[in-house]
Amino acid sequence: MTVDQARQVLVVVLNHEKFKMADPGMSIDGPWRGDEEGTLYRPGYVDFGLVYSNRKANTSNVLGHFAVNVFTGDVWNTVRCKRYTFAGLSKIQTIISARTGKKLANAKVAFDEVGCF
Repeated sequence: MTVDQARQVLVVVLNHEKFKMADPGMSIDGPWRGDEEGTLYRPGYVDFGLVYSNRKANTSNVLGHFAVNVFTGDVWNTVRCKRYTFAGLSKIQTIISARTGKKLANAKVAFDEVGCF
């Protein structure tokens, strides 16, 4: 999956979670890069931040950090260690998995990949 596709999957999740993505103050920061040029921050995942900027007050708030698995479409809130699951996302993940040949990891393996304890 490309970075743009990972961002699209994340937008599906954020809309499902009732974030007002149409608000002009909302923006997705990232993808975050690894230390080496051309690498991802977290191997196998594309990481993003969700930011709300209030231009009138000249303030910004980080609303969350998220990781999207490039092989399965698995989406995590990496601060809360929350894995997102809902019917619309499952349909997208089935399509991604069919293309990559990879299945969603079980909770323990996925927790370890994301860095949750």
